[in-house]
Amino acid sequence: MEAVFFLIDQTYNLNLNVHDHFAMWIIGLIPLVLIHKDLLVLLFTQILTFIYMLTLLEGGYWIGDLRYMIMFGLGILLTGTWMYLNHKVYKSAISLFINNLLPLILLIVLFTRMEWNIVAYTGIMLMYGAYLFYRPLLGQFAKYISGVQGVIIMGIAGFMYSFEDLWEEWSLISDGTTIAVVFSIAFIVYLFWLTRQGIVTSLIFICLFILRFYFDTFYDFLPKSVFFIIGGGILIAFGYYLERVKRKKGEIEHAKNLES
Repeated sequence: MEAVFFLIDQTYNLNLNVHDHFAMWIIGLIPLVLIHKDLLVLLFTQILTFIYMLTLLEGGYWIGDLRYMIMFGLGILLTGTWMYLNHKVYKSAISLFINNLLPLILLIVLFTRMEWNIVAYTGIMLMYGAYLFYRPLLGQFAKYISGVQGVIIMGIAGFMYSFEDLWEEWSLISDGTTIAVVFSIAFIVYLFWLTRQGIVTSLIFICLFILRFYFDTFYDFLPKSVFFIIGGGILIAFGYYLERVKRKKGEIEHAKNLES
C-alpha cells in the first residue's frame, strides 16, 4: 500500500513528505482493524503510528502552523482509537505496551517543537511514568504491563535528573550539583521502597544510580584494577539481592495461591 502512495506521489509530482505517506497508510489500514479485528493488523498499525509520530520531529512544521496541528491532532486521535480498541476488543499485552508509549512520543514531539526546557520535559516524563504506575490507563488487566513501563519511564527520568548539567539548563540554577545529589538520594530511597513492595524493576535503576556516582567519584582516584574489581563486586551484590527479592516475591505469591 505504501508503495502505491509513493508511486502516485512521483507520478503526479505531488511533493508529499514522509508524514503524509505514513498518515495515508495508517488511515487506509483503519477499516481493516475495525472490520477484521485481527491483532496482527492492529499491532502493525500501531507500529506505523509510532513511526508516524517520530517523523513529526522532522520537517518544517511548527506549533501554531495549521498543517502541523492537524497532523499532531491525528496522532492524538489514533492514540485514543488504539487504546479504546485494545480495551474493548483485543485486551492484548503487546498492544498495551505500544499504546502506553504513544502518549509519551506525543509529549516528546510537543515539547521538542515548543522548545521547552529539558528540566520541565523530564519532569513531565517523570509524572507520566508515575501515572502509568499508579493509575493504569486501561484498567485492572493492564496493571502489570503499565506498572513495569511506569517504573522504567520514572527510572529513566530520575536518572536524567541525577546529572547536574541538566539542572543547569534551567536559567534559575547556576550550580546543579547540590540539587542533583539531593534528588538522587530521595529518588533512590523511593526506589528502595518500591523494591520492598516487590517491584523488582526498580532495583535495576538503584544499581544504575550507584554505579553512576561510583564512576563519577572514584574513576580518577582509584587504580583502574581496583576500580573495576570493586565495580564488579557491586554488580555481584546487586545480582544476589535481586535473586533474593525475586525468590521472596515468588514465595509470597505461592503462599497466596495456596490460601486461595
